[in-house]
Amino acid sequence: MRLYGKWQRPLPTTSSQYQHKGGTRQPVKVYLDANVLAAGFVRTLLLLCGPVAEHRSIWSLYAEQEAARHQPAGAVPISTVRELHHLTIVPDRRARLPLVDTSDKDTPILAAASAAKAEFVVTENVKDFGRADLEALSMSAVHPDMFLTTRVTDEEYCFVLESIAERRQRDPRTPAAIHAAEAPNKLPRLFLAHRDRFRLDPKIQPGNPARVQFRGARCVLCATISKKPDVLINGLCQLCLGATAG
Repeated sequence: MRLYGKWQRPLPTTSSQYQHKGGTRQPVKVYLDANVLAAGFVRTLLLLCGPVAEHRSIWSLYAEQEAARHQPAGAVPISTVRELHHLTIVPDRRARLPLVDTSDKDTPILAAASAAKAEFVVTENVKDFGRADLEALSMSAVHPDMFLTTRVTDEEYCFVLESIAERRQRDPRTPAAIHAAEAPNKLPRLFLAHRDRFRLDPKIQPGNPARVQFRGARCVLCATISKKPDVLINGLCQLCLGATAG
């Protein structure tokens, strides 16, 4: 039996067997940008979904320090979060190739992610990462809303929300209530993908998703590198889109 971290719960049966839209989910390494690290619920979902959805989260000291600057008063320090999840910080290093079209403030993020051999940067500001840089490094930048919606099954998502609810000392404290309160504005695509599971009041409506959710050369699901990144639709390669009509 595969157990889930400190909760010691059996993992959902879909884990390591997830096939979606014609493609197979592959284990990946993801670098969490500072804006994601500072977003409490989004960060928690990414970290707790990792063992069930087969991704490993990493970040560097630069991202951790930038996130700390934008955290609200009283928030758990990012360094404490890292220690609680037994994560090791990765070095801040230069990129494997010169970076030419990524914003200056995000150059250290992409450089550290590339040096750590991450396949993805998960960020709320996909538009700040250059197409040429991502393609040259065989990487993709993806919004957490798209990343979680694409890679996490309904069963896995419910499993993680149940795990959060078990440990919470504040409201909301049930999976349905957490989904209704936390997801609509922060992760609108994820909210819609799982709304029916929780039978929520239809009056609860999601916010607007980020305009740019994906950019790069790797399929979000199978992590295959595309020689023609323009053919990636909603972050998915043709194989992973193949069964959409089925």
